[in-house]
Amino acid sequence: MKILLTIDNKAQQQTEYGEIPVHLSNLESIQQCSCISIDSSICIDYVNYEMRPTLIKILKNKMRVGCILTVSGTDIYSMLRMFKKDIVDISEFNNHILNGRVSIGSIQEIKELLVSEGLSIVEMMMVNGFYTIKARRDK
Repeated sequence: MKILLTIDNKAQQQTEYGEIPVHLSNLESIQQCSCISIDSSICIDYVNYEMRPTLIKILKNKMRVGCILTVSGTDIYSMLRMFKKDIVDISEFNNHILNGRVSIGSIQEIKELLVSEGLSIVEMMMVNGFYTIKARRDK
């Protein structure tokens, strides 16, 4: 099963990539070890800071061996560097930081969370203040 985690209730149908949208609050509807792919794109920014490790544990339990988990979010340090260097102005900075997000971390912090849960990092990239990490469950 391919899962696309969402933060709104609008996405109801399967995506063109075969992903089934599941609202972040409805994770219990997914069976343990049933997913071959989980795309949690921007969800990590919309979870309380203290709940991030719990979310990663829950997602790991939903993953089959070989499953790829994609986590994307805003990197606060990268955004601050871009603001300091005048790459983004204050309104664009505020839009990225305050646009409904509950907590913003760093790519390193999320990488460490994933590794602490026994996931292998497959790919990491940073573009314009936003990171994407792909991690695989090996056992």
